[in-house]
Amino acid sequence: MIRLFDRTFSDSQNICAMLNSIFGLSKSSSLRICSYMGLSPLITLAGVPKYKLKKLENFVLRSFLVERPLRREYFSNIDAKIKKGIYIGLRLKQGLPTRGQRTHTNAKTIKRGKIIK
Repeated sequence: MIRLFDRTFSDSQNICAMLNSIFGLSKSSSLRICSYMGLSPLITLAGVPKYKLKKLENFVLRSFLVERPLRREYFSNIDAKIKKGIYIGLRLKQGLPTRGQRTHTNAKTIKRGKIIK
C-alpha cells in the first residue's frame, strides 16, 4: 500500500489509473503528467521508486488544483450561486437540472437524489 495525496493506493495499480482516480485529474492530464515525469503509464506503483513518487506528488500539487482544495472551491462556488439567488443556484437548491435540459420526460436521476442543501 502506498500513501499519496492523502489517499491509500494498491501497489498493483498502474500509475495512470492512480492519477486518473484523483479528483481533478482527467485521463489526458494524467497521461501528460506521466510523459513529463518520464514514467510509463502502464508501470505499477510498486515499480516506481519512492523518491519519484514524492517528486510526482509535489509536481501535481504545484501544477494542479486537486482533491480537498478543488472540492472546497467547487462547493463554495455552488453555495455562492445559491446565496446570490442566481437561476442556476435556485435550480440546484430544488434539485433540478441547471443547464436547460428537458425535465418533463427526462432528468429522473437528478430529480431522485442529487439535491444539494
